[in-house]
Amino acid sequence: IKQLQMADQIRASFTSWFRITVESVRRDKRSLKSVNLETFITQLCDAWNQVLSRKKISISTEFPDEDVIYRCFPYEIEIILNNLITNSVSILRDINGKKKEIRISLLNQESSIVLAYSDNGPGLVSAYKANPELILEPFESSKTNDSGEMVGTGMGMWLIKRTVSDYNGSIDLAQNRAEPKGFFCNIILPKTV
Repeated sequence: IKQLQMADQIRASFTSWFRITVESVRRDKRSLKSVNLETFITQLCDAWNQVLSRKKISISTEFPDEDVIYRCFPYEIEIILNNLITNSVSILRDINGKKKEIRISLLNQESSIVLAYSDNGPGLVSAYKANPELILEPFESSKTNDSGEMVGTGMGMWLIKRTVSDYNGSIDLAQNRAEPKGFFCNIILPKTV
């Protein structure tokens, strides 16, 4: 019974991972449309939470009281969130002894929407701490394997930068300079694209 329960957990995790990867390329997500960001982000985070439960990593969300509707290509919002979450997971999975958390908040301002992302990992490595904007450049990475070899492509954050730029938005990484631990990224998307 224990083996069957473990196999069922693996199956559920695999199904969630399949949903995250395959669902993002569905045809309807490649069309410009008005999207309720709370619903959209909640569904994405629910799928990720199923995958991450075995790694003891959780994603929490916080939304404003009113609906936030944003005109976008849904798969591009997934590109942003999936890259951020993937980066956090690679950092958080090796941390022992503390709760591993990713937080996503949505702020509805007068002329923009702010997607506030953070994790409680160790933060940026010293090479990026003083100038966190460097991580937005192509081929910049600090991801290593267990042997210390560089394994990151350095394209994930650059892809986020390009996507946000297509919406005439901006990325604020300044909080990473001040905070000793954790990663912080505020994505500011103007309401009129």
